[in-house]
Formats: sequence, structure tokens, C-alpha cells
Amino acid sequence: MGRLPFTSLVQDFADRFQTLGCHAPGVTACQCAELFVGGLPDHIRVHVEMREPQDLQSALYYARAFKQHALAM
Repeated sequence: MGRLPFTSLVQDFADRFQTLGCHAPGVTACQCAELFVGGLPDHIRVHVEMREPQDLQSALYYARAFKQHALAM
């Protein structure tokens, strides 16, 4: 999961990440969020890290929100 390449869309990356997450039963919610955030491009990752998401759902929310905000600018 930590080596999953980011292509172009947060949602595509999230979908692929969640598919792989089903095969890693020993990963905690916090570890899952950290792995997801670590795979994001720098311009998104730093903003999501500042929010300190504790689970994957929160990390996904922040990544999508930042991406939408960046596109609106």
C-alpha cells in the first residue's frame, strides 16, 4: 500500500488504495491513514498532514476537499 503510485485524481488513488487495504488486515486505522496520506503528491499531502487525520475516511475527506479548493482557485 505504501508504494501505490498516485496518478492524477484523488478518487482514483483512494479507490485503488482501499482495494489494497482489504488485503492488509493487521493495519490499524491510523496506520492506514498515514499510508494513504504518504502516497499523495506533496502539494496535497502537506495540507492533509496538517489536519492530522486519525482514519482513512478523514484523510480522504481532507484530500478531496483540498483538491476541490485548489481547482476552484
